[in-house]
Amino acid sequence: MNKNKQIPSHWMRFKVSTLAASVTSLILAGLPVQIQASDIDIYQAGGTGTTKIYMMLDKSGSMNHDTYMKQDYGNSFTTKGSWWEWWDTTTEVCSKGTTINSSLYNSLKVGEYNYTIKDTDMYCQVDLSKTFDTDDAGYKAKIKKLCVLQSGTTYNCYNRIVNLRKGLISLILDSTIGKDIQLGLGVYSGSKAENLQDFLSMDPDTTNKKTLINKIQKITANGGTPIATAYNFAGKVYIDTSGSSNTSESCTGNGIYFLTDGTPDGDSANFSYPSGLTKKTDKNLVGTGSYSSYWKEIGYYAQSIRAHNKKVKTATVGFGGGYLTSDDAIITQGDKKYFDCSKVGTANSNERNLCLWGSKTIPNGTGSEGGYGEGGFYTAQSSEDLVASLKSFITETTVPIEGSTIGSSTIPVDALNTNQLQPFAYFPMFKPLIGTQDQLWIGNLKKYNVIDGTLYDINKKLVYSNATDFNTALKDYWFNSSAAQPDQVISYGGNLSQLLGTQLPKLDGSNLVLQRKVFINSDSSAGELKSAESILKSETLAEREYLYGLLGYSKLTEADLTALRQKSYTEQLTYLKTKDALKGYQLGSIIHSSPILLTQKGAIVADTGSLGSVDRDDYVLFGTTQGVLHVVKSGTQNAQVINGSGIASGSGEEVFSFVPKEMLARQKKGFFESMAVEKASDNNDNFYYGIDGPWTAHTVYEPNFYDAIVDGKTVERDGLQVKADGKNSHQYVYGGLRMGGRSYYALNLSDMSKPKLMFHIDPDSATSGALSYMGQSWSKPTVAYIKWNGQRKLAMIVGGGYDMKYEDPTFTSSSSGNVKGNGIYIFDAENGKLLWWGSSNAGNRDGTATGGVETKIDGMVNSIPSRVKTVDRDGDGLVDHLYVGDLGGKVFRVDLNPSHKANDVNNKFVLNAFEFADAKEAGKNPPRFYEAPTFTIHTNTVAKKYAVISMASGDRSSPLKSDSSAQDMILGFYDNDVTKTTPAKGTTVKLTNMNEIYKAGAATDKTAGWYYRLPIITATSGGNSKSYQTRGLSEGVALDGDLYYSIFDPSKTNNGSNGSSTSCSGGIVGVSTAVKLCLPSGKCGTDTKITTVGDLGGGIIGLNVGPGSTQGSRKLIFNKPPEICIGSDCTQNSITEYQTANKLLPTRWYDMTPYVGAK
Repeated sequence: MNKNKQIPSHWMRFKVSTLAASVTSLILAGLPVQIQASDIDIYQAGGTGTTKIYMMLDKSGSMNHDTYMKQDYGNSFTTKGSWWEWWDTTTEVCSKGTTINSSLYNSLKVGEYNYTIKDTDMYCQVDLSKTFDTDDAGYKAKIKKLCVLQSGTTYNCYNRIVNLRKGLISLILDSTIGKDIQLGLGVYSGSKAENLQDFLSMDPDTTNKKTLINKIQKITANGGTPIATAYNFAGKVYIDTSGSSNTSESCTGNGIYFLTDGTPDGDSANFSYPSGLTKKTDKNLVGTGSYSSYWKEIGYYAQSIRAHNKKVKTATVGFGGGYLTSDDAIITQGDKKYFDCSKVGTANSNERNLCLWGSKTIPNGTGSEGGYGEGGFYTAQSSEDLVASLKSFITETTVPIEGSTIGSSTIPVDALNTNQLQPFAYFPMFKPLIGTQDQLWIGNLKKYNVIDGTLYDINKKLVYSNATDFNTALKDYWFNSSAAQPDQVISYGGNLSQLLGTQLPKLDGSNLVLQRKVFINSDSSAGELKSAESILKSETLAEREYLYGLLGYSKLTEADLTALRQKSYTEQLTYLKTKDALKGYQLGSIIHSSPILLTQKGAIVADTGSLGSVDRDDYVLFGTTQGVLHVVKSGTQNAQVINGSGIASGSGEEVFSFVPKEMLARQKKGFFESMAVEKASDNNDNFYYGIDGPWTAHTVYEPNFYDAIVDGKTVERDGLQVKADGKNSHQYVYGGLRMGGRSYYALNLSDMSKPKLMFHIDPDSATSGALSYMGQSWSKPTVAYIKWNGQRKLAMIVGGGYDMKYEDPTFTSSSSGNVKGNGIYIFDAENGKLLWWGSSNAGNRDGTATGGVETKIDGMVNSIPSRVKTVDRDGDGLVDHLYVGDLGGKVFRVDLNPSHKANDVNNKFVLNAFEFADAKEAGKNPPRFYEAPTFTIHTNTVAKKYAVISMASGDRSSPLKSDSSAQDMILGFYDNDVTKTTPAKGTTVKLTNMNEIYKAGAATDKTAGWYYRLPIITATSGGNSKSYQTRGLSEGVALDGDLYYSIFDPSKTNNGSNGSSTSCSGGIVGVSTAVKLCLPSGKCGTDTKITTVGDLGGGIIGLNVGPGSTQGSRKLIFNKPPEICIGSDCTQNSITEYQTANKLLPTRWYDMTPYVGAK
């Protein structure tokens, strides 16, 4: 994908912009329900919010006194008693051969900035070529570290006020200190504090940096050290002022950088608390003598301003030689550094309290550090140290704006009663890590309630805290309280909590039991899959040790795997018994593999108070980018849970997971939590996509008659079931990998305890022939019956797939052999044998009764990643026509012969296969079709039937780019030939033969169809204008003469609610909006412009049909009711409801006239 470099985020706030009703029933398969975005460009890293640092600086007399240069640059240091009396045991400063000068010379520079010399500035010059003492190595090393090389062996050592100014100027001039950093400046001495500069953004395109530097240059040192007074003053800078930007307070990092080289002096312990600031006294800083009251109030105040909604952190800095400490005072844990305050001063001393005041809580520490300022304690001996401490504090204070995600909840149709939708949503969450080296995005899947079109957890707590952001600690139907909860958003509850709570490895006596069931196709043959444990025992499959990452040891390291390779299976288990700390699971993200509902049994009941079915056995199937296909128990709720109790046992537990062998070879490091970090931040070539393709199920039930007890009475149930033996019933699932590879897999799940591989279509192993032309397996399989050699045959129909050449938005293919995926394929759905394919690469071959039929389709030269639209015209349950678009702007129709017989030249499998339409405009790149068309039948004024083939174009590979000259459109092609008894091969439909709708003065007399040009939006930012093509990136929905599409506008950014930046979350670039047209002409009555129904939310969001106000009604689902605004007057838009009883348009067209084969 085309990636933008982004600042990595540390955590994510997860959101979904719309509910999605995913229709899993084959009966309603014609309703498009899911979006299949190929790219991840729309997910933007959170980056960081505005960071505001108020620098409160000590300018007391000790900052510019030659006595204190003895502390800073003396030969050897010991501590002597009181706060400010840390000095060299020798009386010489800068020692032999040096001089303390009263003023600096005029050549001092800070970077490219000319430092303005003051008469009071002092320094000493040290020539290290001289001999000082017999043991002077430590002294010379200190001079090299703290002083500035002038020339040769000569160093200039500056006093504290010079180092302070130099350090601050260096920081301000640093290119990494940009517009998102705001700095304010205060100083204190004598008995007061004062503000020198309100907050200024360090935007390099303004004069703000110069302004602040000028203020710093004017700081002079004199007087006492009123620390408490200064701190009270600095806190009020935040509490007394409102935010200066439209960024949420939770997005703004606030901090006080408090620097001193002394002790409380000439001070007052009387802190005043502004209105709205509550005094917090949870911890107490204890001082000695006259300082006791100062420290107590300082500690209270630090806790109070940190607990305020502005969350003001405090960092404290001990400046100068009086705070020189040993290196062992720094404690490193991971990438974090902490200060051990026990290394500073003595208990209750001023210096110890200064450290505790700012220190951060040390994980697993003694508990003495932290709890007050939480910004960190730093010692600074030089201007470089000061810069480092300020940068570190800025990092600590900066709030990472949590990147947001988008996903479509699945509200499945009840497979046993297709007139109802279950009131549950299956909700994918994942954590985008843009601009990092992470190859895997972690995720989770949860199950929530749907009440009045909104998501709730099992305690009837809203899933959303506002229009975009999640509430935390939500309990879904799959929440497991015994599981570790690393956070309260993504890993809280869901399938992941069930894995962590119920399926971690455990000891049974002295035996280690691996509880998770993981299956692999260890070879290419069909049949029962092999368990991961059996493969580990067999010691034959390469890299098999990586499977332990999926068996409950996701925290193993490469060193652990190396050790495991040297051991037998029994020895490996013994080794793992000692690795409890390395237990864990992670799930990949669910980006495009929308969950599907699998129902193995149940019975329909006439009870309006329930779901309409009982005794269900439901499962959910989904793929993740980790390369794993999961099957989990959905739960057997017959009614919604809204009080937190009554959850069905086992809900959310994984029944098994399937790992294609190719994933073990291709992305095995994704099985572990810290290994998949080899992706270049600006390149996704080795991003782990895993099993990211959409899957589909085909279920055939058989009767299940049984008795049940209801209200104490025995009643007879007439149920349906899938039996494990599969003789009269079955449950098959089919799917591909999308950008994870080129394969298709089919599994027999009739017996959930023993999943079987039906077949594996593996284009990678084909060096020639039909399969070798297949691209990445993007096309969602259509599973339906066809007429084959005079018999009904279950078939899997897919588009040829995707070629990475289309990552270039200007790429198009004009001849055969340029790309992969330029074809249509029909496979036997029970054994995977290729029955037929059509392409410009194919020949014209009749084949045999077992397959091998192929049809040359000359214009089919571009990839076909979309689902293939199938049409059963006469209600006999057999597919009669295929429609599909390609990435070259063309649409193809294939007419299957209802009288096909092998080796009969008069009854070939395909009657017609041809280029039905071409949407390319002269002189422009062709538009691209990534989704299947919508097919509807109409009758004209002379009672003649014709079809409207509706499609929307848009480049999903590069949704944010406008490099292509293609004009995207919504189109309605008229097909007058498909309705004939023997369908005719018509003339290719061109734009020149179609009416352009909603355009003043456009022709209205064209007879081949209509089209609507999607707007090109011009957006201006920073004085620069850029054009954005709005795009149609989802299938349409046709309901009772109305035609709906979702249109993606890449010019908008969804940092919060529809482009605002008031929510503390990362951006999703682009917003989707639902629009309505009318069939068959495209235009709705006398309307002069297309109807906007409402915003669907940020990102690429498809249209979805869900339950209306009654069980028998349907309507488009929105996350929040859309509004119609005229000026500032907004009213809620009424969403049309469609009644299912004889009103919802059927998904199949049944023609009363016969459909015959050849004439």
